[in-house]
Amino acid sequence: MASKYYGVRLDTSKTNAWWKSEIIINKKKYYFGSYRTEEEAAFAFNEGFKYVSNGKFNINNNVSFKSEEIKKKVRLLMVNRHI
Repeated sequence: MASKYYGVRLDTSKTNAWWKSEIIINKKKYYFGSYRTEEEAAFAFNEGFKYVSNGKFNINNNVSFKSEEIKKKVRLLMVNRHI
């Protein structure tokens, strides 16, 4: 299912649906995590995109939601991918 946010989609492959945050750049997929709400996934996308774009580009989902826990999760995912 499509989302109103860039880089977010509903993953219904599991028993309970989760909002997945990811982007494909130059045929390489960057996964920013799965979240219970669409807004959490959009926030994770914003944080993850900062890493993969090195601050050169700006795609920002307009969400008021913020979470230090999600920031840490995305940072850990990016460190594990050596980004």
